[in-house]
Amino acid sequence: MCGIAGFIGLNHHRPSNKKINDCLKSLKRRGPDSNGIFERKINKKNILLLHTRLSIIDLNKNSNQPFFDNEGSIIFNGMIYNYLELKKHLKNKGIIFKTKSDTEVLLKMLNFYGEKAFKYLDGMWSMAYYNFKRNELILSRDRFGEKPLYYFKNNNELYFSNSIKALNI
Repeated sequence: MCGIAGFIGLNHHRPSNKKINDCLKSLKRRGPDSNGIFERKINKKNILLLHTRLSIIDLNKNSNQPFFDNEGSIIFNGMIYNYLELKKHLKNKGIIFKTKSDTEVLLKMLNFYGEKAFKYLDGMWSMAYYNFKRNELILSRDRFGEKPLYYFKNNNELYFSNSIKALNI
């Protein structure tokens, strides 16, 4: 069980550093092993991805999140049950992996297939994926809602998390 939270909106509405740290603290119970922040400013917009990790599949720190490569960044809570099969499929297409994590497999699937990647997934998840080239944020949760994903939209800003407590900070 990991903690995810994020924001996309105008730079001048970006949450303060105190709110970001308070949000990470509120998510620590969901992911006590590590935490991280990904932030990107594009023109007048700000994209912020926060993650706290509970290490289960790949205990190596190289699998900490936010996880990113040259095409995108992801924060993810859950498990992709068929990640080994998907990894083999992507390796056959020439994709190279650096970790043993299902998170990296999910990132590479989204890089390669975009939103169509979800039809290949068997698992439970809530996640946020930001594609650098398309300047696009995708939020998703599993089909049955096993992993929650809450969001709050205020004008042109979007706040999201898998914990309501994190949204109330």
